[in-house]
Amino acid sequence: MRLEHQESRGAVGAEVCDQILLIHAITGYDTTCRLHGIGKGATLKKFVNSLYFREQAKVLNMSSTVDEIGAAVENALVSLYNGKPGDRLDALRCQKYCEKVASNRTQIQPQSLPLTSTAAIYHSLWANLQV
Repeated sequence: MRLEHQESRGAVGAEVCDQILLIHAITGYDTTCRLHGIGKGATLKKFVNSLYFREQAKVLNMSSTVDEIGAAVENALVSLYNGKPGDRLDALRCQKYCEKVASNRTQIQPQSLPLTSTAAIYHSLWANLQV
């Protein structure tokens, strides 16, 4: 490993370096969709500060099944959208929609809501393939 890589790995931590491609892919880039309102910085901060989020990220690897990947990404997305562990993405989407309806006077943009569970599965598989 080159010296620059060792210094970077020491600065951000080995665990972040091991999962940086996942963090990049799940939040969107050239070949995956971007999550509305969630940037790479917020995702990195969540990864560093949330053990639950890190545990979900570890599931995303080539030896995981489609069901394991789907469940882990759904849990990670619930965490990114500030849901509680155990919440379902569809329920969180409904909750966020109701909050927006109660506080907005303009039309709600669907892309501003969390993904549906089904969309999250496809998003997760594409992001996992990219990693």
